[in-house]
Amino acid sequence: MIYSFHMPLFMIISGYMYAFAYCKNDKPDSGRITRQVGNIAAVYVLFSVAFGLCKIVFQRYTVNETSLRDILLIWVKPIKVYWYLYDLALFYLLFSIPALYKAGCRVMLGALAAATVISQFVHFEWFEISRCLYYALFFYVGILNEKRPNKLIGNKSITILTFAVSTILCVVFWDKKPYDGIETYVLLNSIPVVNAVIAFGISAFLWYAFQNVKCLSGNRILTTIGRYSLEIYVIHAVILSAFRTLVSYIGFIGPYVSFVINSALCIVIPMTFSLFCKKIGLHELLFKPISTLNMAKENRQKA
Repeated sequence: MIYSFHMPLFMIISGYMYAFAYCKNDKPDSGRITRQVGNIAAVYVLFSVAFGLCKIVFQRYTVNETSLRDILLIWVKPIKVYWYLYDLALFYLLFSIPALYKAGCRVMLGALAAATVISQFVHFEWFEISRCLYYALFFYVGILNEKRPNKLIGNKSITILTFAVSTILCVVFWDKKPYDGIETYVLLNSIPVVNAVIAFGISAFLWYAFQNVKCLSGNRILTTIGRYSLEIYVIHAVILSAFRTLVSYIGFIGPYVSFVINSALCIVIPMTFSLFCKKIGLHELLFKPISTLNMAKENRQKA
């Protein structure tokens, strides 16, 4: 169920933050965008290589095998979990083109919706083409909501309608016996077109809830976690793999207990690691490497 909406929602938030941080007066700041793309690319390469090497060393404990060839091909085909950073950098570059950023919203929504549908039937993994076609719509929805608040996401009528439709689709397509040993069952996030409608409806509902419910939008724990979302994202895959290995040794502990423990570990450990890196002065170098190196270069020139 989580897979049906969590990355589309993340892309909507990413598009919103992109427009909020890097686009002023309805114009993308190409210089700042280029520097941030450099940061994203550097983080992508650093953690892809590190994670890939870990998977090679601990191959017997991983679900998906990784080879040296996979690491060398990260420029054209990401290693599993880090595809988001690859796509994010591409979206930053794509929507920094003024003509696309300023294009009419109806035209863009129609074109990107068509791209989302096409991506469901044309699978091309190299250069993330299929995923980019699917997620570009959600990224643009985030941009649009920053440019025109509450016109699409955050609008009460649209939220109620799309969430109701999504709920109906979830009920209709929900697999009643996904763990009965049959490998032919269909997941919600893999049903063409239906997956995009469900993703948008649930995302719209969550956006509206966090925008209007104070106990959510003003929750200090959640806002703190939000500040460390990048660190949580790039590190959590290692923790998941380690926890899965541990569970295999101690036996089945139940899906709900496993979910709670996994979630806690995947939040607390990356945040602790991040705080430690800040304390020893490595945080900016790890998570904003290009900006840090440019700043150091400018300081040397001034000196």
